[in-house]
Amino acid sequence: DGAPRSAEAPGCGAGLPKALLLLFASGAAASGGWLWWELDGRIRMAERRVRQDQREEWMRRLQELREYYAQQPPGRKEDPTKGTALAHFVNLNRTSKHMPTGIADWKVRELEGIEGWRWE
Repeated sequence: DGAPRSAEAPGCGAGLPKALLLLFASGAAASGGWLWWELDGRIRMAERRVRQDQREEWMRRLQELREYYAQQPPGRKEDPTKGTALAHFVNLNRTSKHMPTGIADWKVRELEGIEGWRWE
């Protein structure tokens, strides 16, 4: 038999497999898009929660610092005891102000509003 043969496998008609392939590809693309949308949304929500928790923690430490300085007599206030979480908060904010990214303006205003706060 000298007739040329087709390169297609037996049983692979032109219409049905392409339609199935197209259906599979569009389903996979839609599933991938949905998965990306879902995961991206969850990640953004988690990041938002982390930022909110960090802000709440910062505000708690700020209130602790206000109370700490308020307990001291007027004049030059003593910094919190070294090694405590409150001392870490003070040092972190002092050094952050001198970093290239700095510290948020609202944090600067909050800190400077505390009697006894200093940047040194």
